[in-house]
Amino acid sequence: MAPYYDGLVAFLFRQLFYTIPAVAPVDLHGKAVLLTGANSGIGLSLAMILASQGAEVVTAVRSLARGEAARQEILRGVPTARIEVRECDLASFNSVKSFVGQLKDDSKSFDLVILNAGVWCSQWMASGDGFDLSLQVNVLSNALLALSLLPRLRYQSGPPRIVFVTSEGHAMVPTPFARQGSMLDSFNQKAQPFNHYKHYYTSKLFELLWAQAMSRRVDAGKLSICSVSPGLCKSELFRNPRVSSFASSREGVLCQERLWKEIVGILDSVDPGLESHLNLVN
Repeated sequence: MAPYYDGLVAFLFRQLFYTIPAVAPVDLHGKAVLLTGANSGIGLSLAMILASQGAEVVTAVRSLARGEAARQEILRGVPTARIEVRECDLASFNSVKSFVGQLKDDSKSFDLVILNAGVWCSQWMASGDGFDLSLQVNVLSNALLALSLLPRLRYQSGPPRIVFVTSEGHAMVPTPFARQGSMLDSFNQKAQPFNHYKHYYTSKLFELLWAQAMSRRVDAGKLSICSVSPGLCKSELFRNPRVSSFASSREGVLCQERLWKEIVGILDSVDPGLESHLNLVN
């Protein structure tokens, strides 16, 4: 494998000159998958592939109408698909909690969770919970889902997996937050002028740092945690991606721990005791 380099030129080189190996067919009959952001782009393609390989797929979407339209599109391509659409708006902690509660009430469990949903904002926007919208959707709610779903995973037939869909753009983010008091406060402020590229990529860097911090808190023999980058692709917003030199550095690891503490502090106010779910996988 060629060495990983940060920066836009290196990113474009990988997109243009690296060949992604074909994905070998996998029999997923008997497997259950939870997929967020499945009504368009990468999520829709993933749902189609997973269903075609026999998996039972629960799609978590912000709009039930668009989710149902995507389900019908999948059924046209894969008539035998087992697809269920459920509402989960990552811009609302209450919606996420309600979604997880319904899964519990219906005794749903999963072998694979793919946290694919995300948002790219062209201007600073606040969520209904008062956070920067990109921060809440791309980072906080994914963290909330990752911890909340631990009791809903299937551990009997080998380690289940949680996949965070990140972005190689995280490697192009300046890191002044690494030297400030609160990492989240540095992001949760209206920047003038607003740089939507930097804003999105910073949110994806924080998501990746969170995923790395979580991976160190679980037994890899009980739970697999992965971060993947789709690269350049057609989406409404290559394989074997590696993290930036900052994210994997000593300073990056320290930032992972700071970010973990800050996010857990927020999530404790949303769902007290959530971190105790880690006892299932360590």
